[in-house]
Amino acid sequence: GEAELRRRAEAGDAEAGWRLGEALMARGEEAEAVKWARWAAEEKAYTPAMWLLGMWYSEGKGVPQDELEGCKWMRRFHETSIEQGVNVEANKAMLVAFDAQISQLTGGAVPSGDGDGLEAALRRRAEAGDAEAGCELGEALMARGEEAEAVKWVRWAAEEKGSAAAMRLLGGWYM
Repeated sequence: GEAELRRRAEAGDAEAGWRLGEALMARGEEAEAVKWARWAAEEKAYTPAMWLLGMWYSEGKGVPQDELEGCKWMRRFHETSIEQGVNVEANKAMLVAFDAQISQLTGGAVPSGDGDGLEAALRRRAEAGDAEAGCELGEALMARGEEAEAVKWVRWAAEEKGSAAAMRLLGGWYM
């Protein structure tokens, strides 16, 4: 029960802190819920807690509604998942998408791919002949609406490099 979750969380168990946060939020104890979720996310790098905080900020649940702060927590979720080796390719594409959304929310232009970290690295790898990077770059570009540039990179990976993943992706876009 909740007493056991609290005992485990107080002993340093990140999953218990996250679950305790969820239970407390469901019961309306918002401040305590946010405290435990934030602890699991910040102190323990527990990705489900990062996601939960992102959702709570986006919805204004227990915290002031703040879409930008929600996006930052979601970005942190994807970044930490990559560092932990979890669904790396999918999380890379989502990371680029959240970067674009954060840029739009802060009044900046949508990132061009010049010097913005992951996308710039993907572009460099693709330009050096890496089909997987070309496919990932295409996914990231498509996620932010740059269809022509996305198709160019994925088509290159499929046709020039014989990438099965790029062929599947391209096929899906044309369906």
